[in-house]
Amino acid sequence: MREEIKDSSRRTIGYIEKLSGGRTEVREKNFNKLGEIREEGEKLVAYDRHFSRMGYWQKTDDTTYDRNHRKIGKGNLLVGLYFNNN
Repeated sequence: MREEIKDSSRRTIGYIEKLSGGRTEVREKNFNKLGEIREEGEKLVAYDRHFSRMGYWQKTDDTTYDRNHRKIGKGNLLVGLYFNNN
């Protein structure tokens, strides 16, 4: 199932699509793949299109961290890692 991602002006900036095996693809509005989010134990891990780790969400403390293990914020903020320059 594909879901739209909208910016603060309610414009579509991308899509997320759930896949099998606990994976979610993240795509730009023109459907170019930005990366994917994978379930890995107690974490959801965001990877870019080159499979480099961008960050992760720790389920146990409901906190998102960047690739250097620095806290980004509370809640699952992984999709924002793909669109933070827009």
